[in-house]
Parts: sequence; C-alpha cells; structure tokens
Amino acid sequence: MKKNIYIMSANISSINESMDTTGTLSTSISLTTKLYKKRYFILLLFILLSMSNAFQWIEYAIIENIVVKYYGTTTFWVNCTSVVFMAAYIAGILPATFLLDTKGLRFCILFGSFVNCLGSWIKCFSVETDRFYVTMIGQSVVAVAQLFILNIPPLLAAVWFSDKEVSRATAYGVFGNQVGIAIGFFVPSLIVPNFSNDNDSHDITTLSSTTVIDVSDKIIGTAEVGSGLRTLFFGVAIFTTLLFVLIVLFFKDKPDLPPSTAQANAQAVNENSSFMGSLKALATNPNYVLLFFTYGLNTGVFYAVSTVLNQMVTGALGEHYVKEAGYMGFTLTLAGILGSIVCGYLLDWTKLFKQITLGVYLLSLVGMIAFTVTLHFKSVW
Repeated sequence: MKKNIYIMSANISSINESMDTTGTLSTSISLTTKLYKKRYFILLLFILLSMSNAFQWIEYAIIENIVVKYYGTTTFWVNCTSVVFMAAYIAGILPATFLLDTKGLRFCILFGSFVNCLGSWIKCFSVETDRFYVTMIGQSVVAVAQLFILNIPPLLAAVWFSDKEVSRATAYGVFGNQVGIAIGFFVPSLIVPNFSNDNDSHDITTLSSTTVIDVSDKIIGTAEVGSGLRTLFFGVAIFTTLLFVLIVLFFKDKPDLPPSTAQANAQAVNENSSFMGSLKALATNPNYVLLFFTYGLNTGVFYAVSTVLNQMVTGALGEHYVKEAGYMGFTLTLAGILGSIVCGYLLDWTKLFKQITLGVYLLSLVGMIAFTVTLHFKSVW
C-alpha cells in the first residue's frame, strides 16, 4: 500500500533529471539520511499508547464472574466487552488504513489517542450496578481507537529507524500491545475484589450497595466492588489523558531527514501507487494470502482463549480462582512479549522469515494442545 505498514513515507533530498551525452534520460538521486535520538521517545510514546488500549480490551473478561454479579448481567455481555474489539477491527481496519495512508502517522496517532482517552473517561461513569450499557459504550469507543494503533508499528519503525533496526523496532511496537494485555490480565483481579468464594446461594439480581457477604472474616459487597472498579477506571483515564497531552506536544509525523536510503527511495516508489491498487496486489499475492489466513487462525485462537480464560479456569477449578486466571493470562502474554523481542532480533540478524514463522506456529500448536490437556487435570500448576 502507498505508505502502508511496511514501506511508508520517505524524504528525498533532491531528484535531478538530465539528459546524458547520448540523449538518454538519466536520474540522479541525492539522498541525505540521519538517525535521530528522538526516535526512541517517539517509540516509547506509542508503546504506552498501545499498552493503555490493550489493557482495556481484557479488563472486564478476566474478572467475568465479578462483573456478572456486580452489574446483574450475563456472561454473554461480558464476553462482548472483548468481542467488540474484534468486531470493530473487522469493520474499520480498511477505512483506518486509508486514513493512515492519506493523513499520515501523526494524525492517526493523535486521533487514536484522543478516542482512547475519551472511551476511558466514559467508563468512569459506568460504576453503578444499572449502568452496564455505559460500560459497553465506553468499551466500543476504546475499540475504535485500536484501529489507529494496531497497524502502526511497522510504519513507525520504517519511518523513524534504520534498516538494521526495523524488525526490532516493530517488535517493540508490538511489545506495547502485549504488555498492555499482560497487565490487563493481572491488575483488575488485584484491584477489584471478588464477592465471595461461593456465592451461588445469593440472588445476584437483588444485590444492592448495602448487600454484604462475610468471606474469611472479610465483608465484601457491591460497594467494595464498585470502589475497586472506580479505582481501576479512573486510574486508566488519568493515564490516557496524560499520554494524550504528551503525544500532542511531542509526537512527530516523521523526521526531517529519512533514517535510511531504502526509506527515502520508498516515497519515490509510492508516489504513483494507489490504495486500491496495492490492496489488489496483496489479494493476488499467494504468499500474503497464506500468511493472512494462518496468522488469523493463530491470533483468533489467542483472542478467543484470552476472552474466556476466566470462565475456563473458574469452571474447571472453582469460582474463587479469579486471581489464578489472571496469573495464567499474565504468564501467557509474558511469554509472547519475550518471544516477540527474540524474534525481532532473529529476523534482523538472519532474515529467515519463513523458518522463524514456522517455528512460532509450531510452538503455538504445541502450547495450545498442552493447555487443552492440562486444564482437565484441575491443577493450577
């Protein structure tokens, strides 16, 4: 794609066309490249933005049983707080990519950061037992923000980093999303208390702010759960607001000079390309189509398991294993974080793209089989 996720914008110092002595048109391209130290700060801002967005994707699903009881809703609707992210991505990724192609990196990052912040604040007004609909509105807004975040890492890496750094910078960009997911698995179960270990005898539809349950000498009711949710939502909202301000002040679309000759040449190559033309080229590329479907299967399984992880763990081990489900999700994503960094370095050093991809897919398969089998052992370890 023109300025797409792999080779985007470039800055050409000068292009001088002249006729040589034989009458043949020749083109001399004088290129000046430079690596700016600011590229690390730009990457850090994006990593934090991606973290804050990914955190919100899973923050409800990982405490599903608590959310169901607090709002008096159903598991289906709690799952929808996660699924809405996938639905929004399917519906909006092409328009979002078109905007990235036409408006540039800074515009999309600013817009994504603003929408992410807006959705975070909307959820702050959902901390009442009858306001789950506000939760869904806020979560839907945050889901729209991801459209302007998830496809940024390769673009940002290509625009700001040298050829030797592109794979690593892309890996660190993805690293932000994974860290956010890991924290999203871990933190909500620590901040938001569970009602009880065994609460089946209570009518969850009649719980009120005065309802209390004595569990292991602790009095836990909807007031305490609401306080935990309020702390969670306002903490995220304040963080995303500060991040939005930093992005407004410091995030640049691209450096004054390109980081590499290849990046500089990319602008000249893409000047005559079109968005729809590049889409057609991708759709007719068998290698890309194969990667599209296989990567989709892998990430689809990851998102599905993450969404219902709480239900799988508490269903097999017991309702009081909410924190353990969070630890499992954290461990799952931490492995992905380490893997993405290692693969980034390996790709830069070896350029063995197919072999490394096959290795990742094989590990995914083995890991999923192991998880499926061991879940039936009813043992946390």
